[in-house]
Amino acid sequence: MLKKGALGVFILVSVLLIIPLLSNNSFLPAEAQDSLAIEKSRIKYNLNPYVELLEDPSKELTLSDVLSDEYAHSFKTHGDEKAPSFSYTDSVIWLRFQLENFSPEKDWLLELGYPLLNSVIFYYPEDDGSYSSHQTGNALPYQSREVAHRNFAFNIPSSLNQEQPFFLRIDTESAMVIPLSIWEYQSFMRKAQGDYFRLGIYYGIILMMICFILVLFLFTRERDYLYYAIFISSTGLFLMTFNGLTFQYFWPHNPWWGQNAINFFLFLGSASGFLFTAKILPVKEYFPFLYRLLRTVGTFAALMVPLTLVLDFTLNMKIGIATSVLGALLILPLALLCWQKEYRPAKYFFGGWLIFTTGIILMSSRSLGIMADSFITMYSAQLGFFVKIIFIFIGLADHMHILKKEKENLSMDLKQLLQEVQAAHSAFLFAQIKPHFLFNALNTISYFTLKDPRRAKELIGDFSTYLRQSFDFKKVPNLISLQEELKLVKAYVNIEKARYPDQLEVEYNIDLKEESRVPPFSIQPLVENAIIHGVRAREEGNGKVTITCKTFKEGTFISVEDNGPGIPEDKLVSIFNQQEERGIGLWNIEKRLKGIFGKGLEINRLEGGGISVSFLIPNISLENLEEDEGFKFKDFITGSRLT
Repeated sequence: MLKKGALGVFILVSVLLIIPLLSNNSFLPAEAQDSLAIEKSRIKYNLNPYVELLEDPSKELTLSDVLSDEYAHSFKTHGDEKAPSFSYTDSVIWLRFQLENFSPEKDWLLELGYPLLNSVIFYYPEDDGSYSSHQTGNALPYQSREVAHRNFAFNIPSSLNQEQPFFLRIDTESAMVIPLSIWEYQSFMRKAQGDYFRLGIYYGIILMMICFILVLFLFTRERDYLYYAIFISSTGLFLMTFNGLTFQYFWPHNPWWGQNAINFFLFLGSASGFLFTAKILPVKEYFPFLYRLLRTVGTFAALMVPLTLVLDFTLNMKIGIATSVLGALLILPLALLCWQKEYRPAKYFFGGWLIFTTGIILMSSRSLGIMADSFITMYSAQLGFFVKIIFIFIGLADHMHILKKEKENLSMDLKQLLQEVQAAHSAFLFAQIKPHFLFNALNTISYFTLKDPRRAKELIGDFSTYLRQSFDFKKVPNLISLQEELKLVKAYVNIEKARYPDQLEVEYNIDLKEESRVPPFSIQPLVENAIIHGVRAREEGNGKVTITCKTFKEGTFISVEDNGPGIPEDKLVSIFNQQEERGIGLWNIEKRLKGIFGKGLEINRLEGGGISVSFLIPNISLENLEEDEGFKFKDFITGSRLT
């Protein structure tokens, strides 16, 4: 079941949007009003009820034609407070109106409050009965405008023949919307200053938000912020174009781009908004069909962006409006459904898109003549867009917070998994070096059980110590204390000395000034290799193994030397090959040392015979090594160096 609050808001707003459409009185019979009487005490008049309209499908009528008796009686009175609107039409529209008691004591002007018309010609009567004209429109450079304003404004001469009517000839590819007002000049300028000031603050805040979001993108590298910045920028430029500001300030000398920019930004804003929403909301997970549909609409809008520069303007505008409406109709229920799925950011997307869509509908109702001019109908889209930016930004921040928590949880799960894999992998590596030793140790203990029970008991204790420390695979740490490792080594050496009492001598050179930690089983395999391939390989005399652990400024130096026959120079290169018998233990240690410290073993031939195998435990933070087990294990598996 949908959340009751969200569903109630959705139904309420839908009803409020439908009521104005059903109650539209522009379709009711209007009372004809012949002319507008100008009074000195007033500063503004709504001219819409006083205009008469003539549609010219041929686009060939001239001023002389409409002044003739043939067409003079063809004009139809508009008689409505709302602006005349013909939506999208191929016809030229002529408007006629007359002013009474026109006072020359004040300067007056005519404002046409829809800045997207291509061609507007204003005809006004002179004292001698002739007509003068001024032509402007989006098809001409901005300098063609008589009054520097985002809308079309024309000065009304103070000396004119008040018995003759005024005419407007309008031709456009955009929607034919003609809101007309008569203004006292100074009052109009004060009103214009206030409008520009408010719009400047509004778009300045929008620009600051775009910059802020781009900074977030540069710091976080989250592409969602970039998509959102593109959406805000393109929608903001669309609204600026709709307000007439971009043609006035950005490209006043480029009428072609001035006409096509609104469709370009309409499709770009729709595409970025739809694709951004499809990426943020979990619609792909919950509603895959609707996700594909929304992505299709967004992709279509993106493909239409360059086509707006070559296709017909009216066709582009109709497709753009249909695409925007379809996308909005998809996003609103999708956001509502995602909200139902307990996805918290969805409520902000729902609220933002609902308010913005409401604003667009109200603005379009004013442009299409359905609703009268008011602050709400004039600026509803800007207000809705501003609220939408805030709502979606909050939703985006919430979305990022959720992603961060998911990443943290995933990181914890991954760390635990890596620890388990590390334990299994370590068990595998350790197991490679045990079987032959276990077999030999058991044989030795078996031998002393009959010959020297006391010695057998000691060996069983050493063997038990060895097994306890080396076979606890469930808790395999990255590092253990050096003392623990030496304890394991001594247990191993005692067992081996029992096997070779007359052939093996082991010397310990331990000089530690501070506690050191080493990877488990990093010294014992070296000692085992020294005994097997050094001591036992001697043809005569006793073998000796020297174990050295010393603390230096750079770290703890550990080495194992033997006095055996040594290794030929050409075989030192392949000593770490896992397949070589001698290299099993060494390969194991080399891999772990490099994974943790970035540097492995060093093997050198000694003068007089024998081999020295050594490594250095650097003085670094042991706490960091213990905490970042997952990272080290990754390098441990690959054998790569740490930087």
